[in-house]
Amino acid sequence: FGKYIRWHIVALHYDCGMNEEGIASQLNGPASIPFISVSSVRRILNTFFDISDVITPKAGKRRPRRKISADIWDFIISCLILNPTFFLYELQDLVETNYGKHIPLSTLCANLNREGWTVRVLQQRCTQRCIEDEAHWRSMQQDHDARMFMFTDFCHTNPKKRHRCRGRGQRGQRTQALCNWTWGKNISVMGVLSLTGRPTSPDGILGGIVHSSISYANANADTALDIVQDIVLMMNPYNGSNFNSVLCLDNAGYYQDQRIRDAVSQAGGRLLYIPPGAKEMNPIEEAWSQLMSYIERERQFSESRPVMAVHAGLQNISHLNAEGYFRHAGWDIHRSAEVEFALALGYK
Repeated sequence: FGKYIRWHIVALHYDCGMNEEGIASQLNGPASIPFISVSSVRRILNTFFDISDVITPKAGKRRPRRKISADIWDFIISCLILNPTFFLYELQDLVETNYGKHIPLSTLCANLNREGWTVRVLQQRCTQRCIEDEAHWRSMQQDHDARMFMFTDFCHTNPKKRHRCRGRGQRGQRTQALCNWTWGKNISVMGVLSLTGRPTSPDGILGGIVHSSISYANANADTALDIVQDIVLMMNPYNGSNFNSVLCLDNAGYYQDQRIRDAVSQAGGRLLYIPPGAKEMNPIEEAWSQLMSYIERERQFSESRPVMAVHAGLQNISHLNAEGYFRHAGWDIHRSAEVEFALALGYK
């Protein structure tokens, strides 16, 4: 292959983050001469990683590795720490602007790979997150029993539009599936996740989704207030130890209504807001993921009777699931003898 095609393969891999199969499929268009296989792409990338070039040297003439000075290298690393989304050509322009030196892309890429700075999947973090608020929340988790807290949130889904994103087909051919693109109606689900108070358990000692509301109404302050008024009937007065005495909400705008605060305070409970952007601290988020997986798995049931499918998915969230979600959110779980006895009898 020509040198231009070889460097183009390197740029697609390191700058665009494409894998070997994706590069081969993109380059093998109608006018592609010659045909480029996946193994050829892999060989070119391995050559570039070994010698920082795309042309294999002749026998006995191994090209030396080109190094970057310490001050320029520290500048490059500081740029990546501040913004890991820089492309190689952007780092090249920054070095040339600040130091007046031109570093080839091959040298830059080889040195980054040698030091462990590879292309990785970015984890997006909310800009509104506050470290102090999260630390205060973590300390509160250590000082209180997890059974005091009830987590509630909205979930919006359209069971008729849920479909699997992966399938099985022949290699090298596009795999298609016939789908019903009817828009249908979005279902709004508001549930309450707790470690105690499940109506189907003996004396309500087990947890899970202890209360839910399924409707076609959009999430706003009025609908949230109506459901919170039903929730406060289940709450116990807050005294520092009562179970289900603290209601936890996220920072959605419709939860900031003063009427919701008044409804919880009049019932004697306590209202807490989860730190902004910290979804991993809200255990009900994982419960919604389990609900979505159930709807995708029971596709025929979800398309024919969507409301009943959502209700069945909520009932499928057991006490053991709730304990796992609370543990993932950072809570310490302590089972009582009554809970152990109920689980031994087969209650969920």
